[in-house]
Amino acid sequence: MSIKTKKIKYISDLITYEDINNWSKGDIITIKAGTGAGKSTFILNRLYDYAKKHDKKILLLVHRRNAKRHFQLKIDNQNKNEHIKVDTYQNIQNIEEDGWQQYNLDQYDYIVADESHYFISDAAFNKTTDISFNKIIKHNKSVKILMSATGDYIKKYINLNKKLKTIDYSLPINHDYIKSLTFYNNQDSIHYFINNFIKNNKKAVIFCNSAKRAYELHKHYKQYSFFNCSKDNKTYYRYVDQDKINKMLENERFDDLLLFTTITMDTAVSIHNHKS
Repeated sequence: MSIKTKKIKYISDLITYEDINNWSKGDIITIKAGTGAGKSTFILNRLYDYAKKHDKKILLLVHRRNAKRHFQLKIDNQNKNEHIKVDTYQNIQNIEEDGWQQYNLDQYDYIVADESHYFISDAAFNKTTDISFNKIIKHNKSVKILMSATGDYIKKYINLNKKLKTIDYSLPINHDYIKSLTFYNNQDSIHYFINNFIKNNKKAVIFCNSAKRAYELHKHYKQYSFFNCSKDNKTYYRYVDQDKINKMLENERFDDLLLFTTITMDTAVSIHNHKS
């Protein structure tokens, strides 16, 4: 097992073209780094540049539809569709579960599992995460790249349970961007925080554990907010302003003061607002 750790800030400074060139079919690469370390940038730029130069193809797998749209907009805007495709784990799982069609991974030289902790974290409510995991790990015609800030458990599972070696890259996770943490145990307390956001003209993304709760809060603060939830939610998705969501994903910012959402936007979506 090879472990590379350097006191540097970005993944593209850690993993060089020489590293990529030394990877072989069947290798399992793990990348552990926190928010802002450039995991996605590494895939969309350095790995893409190498793939384009050597006429190779990349499959980038994500765990949320919003993340897929976010990446697809970047790929479209940069005209990179020829060498990189973005899709969801769920698409692999649904095809395999139905049994009528196999998802063809043979055409890809690199399979990137973004937010790879998904295989374990979503297993609590998704009984098919093992389908995509096993299909990816067993595929020996490509280099597999698993990226996460919290991927220790999935790496241990691969090493100890699957008895497979991994090539591991890591950067220290920096939490300096977190200025403060506030905890509350009363659902009504959220109104105190929201009213303070509004009073001080502060933007906020507020995650709720249900679409119903997120929509009710949005409805209460409709003048200042917009709402998002999974497309699979038949009851509440009709209240999602898809134009606003698409604009946010494309511009990586939003105009309203507040966004009420579920875990459909928990990771892999970049938001850069001037007000925070």
